[in-house]
Amino acid sequence: MTANNICINLPEEFTAAFQAKGVFILSVNNFIKVYDSSTKWINENDFIFSGLMSVLSLFIQGVFKKIPMFFLEKFKKSVESV
Repeated sequence: MTANNICINLPEEFTAAFQAKGVFILSVNNFIKVYDSSTKWINENDFIFSGLMSVLSLFIQGVFKKIPMFFLEKFKKSVESV
């Protein structure tokens, strides 16, 4: 898998693109300050499939919804433990 940073405008925004055989992923992350000690993280992912992956994606849609949440929760725990 290859990754490309498209937009790095921290602390407000970070956008990256990931590509592997049969799938292209665009990940847009926005960070909004809620309080001095709290930030809202909005993560939007677009998956574009081609070839065999376009067929397989119909059967494993749930996985593509759970993976970003898994990493968001893992990141949240690591940041809050500091």
